[in-house]
Amino acid sequence: MSLRREEWAASLLAGAGSVWFVSAITSGFPRLIQYLPPTGGPTEMIGVAILIWLHAKHRRFLESTAPVFAHLPAADLSDLSIKPYASE
Repeated sequence: MSLRREEWAASLLAGAGSVWFVSAITSGFPRLIQYLPPTGGPTEMIGVAILIWLHAKHRRFLESTAPVFAHLPAADLSDLSIKPYASE
């Protein structure tokens, strides 16, 4: 999925989740004084949308900074071996 589509989809999901959240809160107007947020659905939808949006922003950042780190040598991880715990 392209970055723009991922950002667009996340924004659309967050908007729909926000509308659903407000609708669920205001459906029982007397309950609004107690402010009992809806359980599940809209809150989770907004959370997933924010995670998708952050993922798209992370991908955009990595694409923009990839040439900056291209000249660095790859890390040599061959000497990092896991040694068993020696009990005494």
